[in-house]
Amino acid sequence: MNESMSRASEQMKVPNEEPVIKDESVLTLIPPCNREASNILGVYNLYDLLTLDEIDRMDELAEQFLNLSNEEIKEWHAAKKYVYEGS
Repeated sequence: MNESMSRASEQMKVPNEEPVIKDESVLTLIPPCNREASNILGVYNLYDLLTLDEIDRMDELAEQFLNLSNEEIKEWHAAKKYVYEGS
């Protein structure tokens, strides 16, 4: 899946000129876009998308998930449980 997404992103055509925005109010709905980014990862800044508290909470959840045992993962899979309810 990652490979197909990478290929698709490489095939995207990006216009050389910025679009003309008739109504500036739309700019408050989307984060700033780096049109000079050398790759897809540089288009948006993570801190423009999420608050520091949201990022910290996601880090905590990811760490908890990565520290699960194989047995716990198997139990989750069998129970179709995809939300960590630990501390």
